[in-house]
Amino acid sequence: MFGVGMQMGGALGNVIDRLTNNGRVTDFISVGNFAVFNVADASITTGVIVLLLGIWIKEKQEQDK
Repeated sequence: MFGVGMQMGGALGNVIDRLTNNGRVTDFISVGNFAVFNVADASITTGVIVLLLGIWIKEKQEQDK
């Protein structure tokens, strides 16, 4: 459930940004030419990764039974 909480927190952060910044999300982390993102985007991405890892581990445990 931790991954879902991170996704929801990131989404809420982006919604708050959009409501308070004329429909824009403030991006402030630049990784070379690859991407520009904010903490909310990083939270959503990390939450998805945690969720997918949890699903993969659970399926692996069920297969081993």
